[in-house]
Amino acid sequence: RSSTTSGAVDLPKIPGVPPDLIPLLVEALKSTRKVFQKDETDTAVNPFQLEEDEPADHNVAAAAAPASALNSVLNRLQQNNIDQAAAKNVKQRRRRMLESQQQFFTALGRLGSNKRNTNNLQEQQQHLHQKPKKSIPFACFHYVWKLQEHKLMDVRRGSLNVCAKLLAGDDHVRHVWTSNHMLEWLHSVVAARNGEAAMLWQSETKWVLQVLADTYDTEPKYMVGLRLLHQRCPRTVDMASNTHVSPIAQLRVDRDFAMLHGRKECEIVEKLVGRANSCLFVLVPRIGGEQDEVSAPSADDDDEDDDLDGDIDWEEGDEQEAQEAHATAVEQTLAVMEATGRLKGGDLEVSLQGDNDNPGPTASAAAPSTDDKNSEKLVLARTKLERISKSLSTRHMKRLTSWLHALSNADHLIQQPGSSSLVAMSKNQVRDIAELRNRLLQLKTAVSSILASANKLSIVAPTEDGSAAPEARAPTNLTNVPRRHENLARSMQRRRLGGAGSTSMQRSNRIQVKYRR
Repeated sequence: RSSTTSGAVDLPKIPGVPPDLIPLLVEALKSTRKVFQKDETDTAVNPFQLEEDEPADHNVAAAAAPASALNSVLNRLQQNNIDQAAAKNVKQRRRRMLESQQQFFTALGRLGSNKRNTNNLQEQQQHLHQKPKKSIPFACFHYVWKLQEHKLMDVRRGSLNVCAKLLAGDDHVRHVWTSNHMLEWLHSVVAARNGEAAMLWQSETKWVLQVLADTYDTEPKYMVGLRLLHQRCPRTVDMASNTHVSPIAQLRVDRDFAMLHGRKECEIVEKLVGRANSCLFVLVPRIGGEQDEVSAPSADDDDEDDDLDGDIDWEEGDEQEAQEAHATAVEQTLAVMEATGRLKGGDLEVSLQGDNDNPGPTASAAAPSTDDKNSEKLVLARTKLERISKSLSTRHMKRLTSWLHALSNADHLIQQPGSSSLVAMSKNQVRDIAELRNRLLQLKTAVSSILASANKLSIVAPTEDGSAAPEARAPTNLTNVPRRHENLARSMQRRRLGGAGSTSMQRSNRIQVKYRR
């Protein structure tokens, strides 16, 4: 193996890694391995939450009875000095590990971001024909990842600690690892049967996958791998530790709480969704009837309504009743638009059963009778929708997400009354969990649709502190023209002006819309 010499230490020659970065990588690996070899031999270490904390007090066996009080005092002082020296060494090793890793990742970020930026056309063409080179973070990861096959468990744990931070910091490394190495590595972790050290390695593996699954939830492989480890490796050190809460135990608690209060929560959310749909029906009126007589539709029907608006046949030969009904609906819709001031700066004219020289009653003539009433309805509906959206986004959406996660990932075990033992659930309980999960999933979909519709109306859900962003707050005036009415006006004007079959201006029932921006 080719190597370079720096003082008395032989440094490996890693392909794709700059020579200046190799000493920092080696030092980070050595200091990390030393911590796992001497200090963390019986405790699992979360690679993403390692801090410079004071180490725990070591249990020291009681010394033999001293011959005199002076010997007793001297023995206590000597033992205290030994404990302080050991604690100081542990703290120094941990600090050295953190400092070496910080130096390595700082240098890696500096060297990995130095990309060639040239305006020379010839160099750009040569760069296009060259084969793509591996990135520096991936070259470092490839070298460190090989240490997962080492026979010593402390080397594997130290390698995993460094690799976890490389995975969380680079998209290319994470993509290649997920596609090529993740499945094989999980099988090796599951097959490890090396006593307490293997359990520590498996616990740290779960931590890595849990962080990746929470951060990059669009990749389902992390959650699948995490469930595989929970099924094949149920006994891990972090579950029995007093300083960490068991993930599966917390899932059981959330699952039981969801089963206890889930039905009441569903009833509350269903009422809020119904009220939100009623508000949306007022703010975005549908064509075809009075608002008070139609049941509240769901927000999922908006796309279908957009498609139906453009499917009206304006050719001659249509039935008389259909044309009259549609003309009345269009007149009512345009009257509402004029009353709310949504067509400011444009001319609006509706002509029913007449020709071009004798236009019928316009929407502006019918608007004053319902102006105040419609304005009050719109303001009231918007205020009510803002309040409902705030409640759904800040309270109920988080609760639905947490309960769905617990119901989907918790096992079918419950604590036996009066004992700490776990027993399997009955068939009725399993069926109730499935029914509640499906109901919560449907409600979460409906709530997401309501929030998306409110966002289109410039009603943005508030942040965690309860206030919306200044640029995202809802406007006080209702001057936004709905896309559906704009498409309708354009479609009617296009059908009136274009095509040989639609140029006849002598039809008995004709609607003429003039819209000038």
